[in-house]
Amino acid sequence: MTVGFRHTIRSFAGLEDIMLISQSTPAKSQVENAAGHITVNAAFLQEIKEVNAELWDCVANLRQQCSAPISIRSECHTLVDRLEQLRDLLALQFSLEEAYGYFDSPANVQPALCRRAEVLRQEHNSLYREIVEICDEADSLFRAGKLAVVTTLVPVRFDKFFHELERHERQECELIVESACTDLGVGD
Repeated sequence: MTVGFRHTIRSFAGLEDIMLISQSTPAKSQVENAAGHITVNAAFLQEIKEVNAELWDCVANLRQQCSAPISIRSECHTLVDRLEQLRDLLALQFSLEEAYGYFDSPANVQPALCRRAEVLRQEHNSLYREIVEICDEADSLFRAGKLAVVTTLVPVRFDKFFHELERHERQECELIVESACTDLGVGD
């Protein structure tokens, strides 16, 4: 047996409410009242991820530059600029995801899905703080003329950050698939 439910999400820019209606959800025995919990809007979260090519181009450019220490030393200002661009793009990406891709207090949600959504949403803060720290450190070292330190330290920190971001994105994509399957009634 499936139960229809309705969610209202306040739009990011304070525009009209967006009404989302799901035609089917898992049987009541598989869900709990989720007041105070969060879940994902799979369609919006997926679309947000697909349309931000600039973010992933920036990440790819940084990975390429960090893999060539000579380019870091000779174009250190470019590295700092790209890191700042990535910081800004991630701030926008995470804001959009949290405004449209996640929503609070759904009528019903599977407990495991809710827990995973909460963890992934909270990771936005730690990932953002990490890229801010990398930017600040790279900028300080560059301004102090410590190019050799930038060449050795920044690529290591960025590589660690990249792998954390990549893991986070993979897990969000898995959550999108699971949520979409559950909403369609094909997930178990």
